[in-house]
Amino acid sequence: MRVAAHNSETTETIVVTDYLDPLAAAAGSPTTAEGIGVGSTRSELLAAHTNLSKSSAFPGFANYTMSNGDGRWIHFETSTDGAEYVVRIVVNVYDTAPSELCG
Repeated sequence: MRVAAHNSETTETIVVTDYLDPLAAAAGSPTTAEGIGVGSTRSELLAAHTNLSKSSAFPGFANYTMSNGDGRWIHFETSTDGAEYVVRIVVNVYDTAPSELCG
């Protein structure tokens, strides 16, 4: 699992990801208040967070976004290759998730 914060002066973006083995990362993943983290299924995500908007993603993935009501956005990326696990969570001040995080 990779956890990264971008912009050292003001934590503008936080990313939690594990594309290779989201189930192994599940035990250590931070979660939403509803218990959704890396390794949760897409079905669990959609049941727990009914206010998600679906947005464009790379082939093989689906993105879902919601506002936390406090000026930040939470983005969930799920695989669509059959397993459909949450593989990346991004929290930032933008209504779109970054396509990549360098740093």
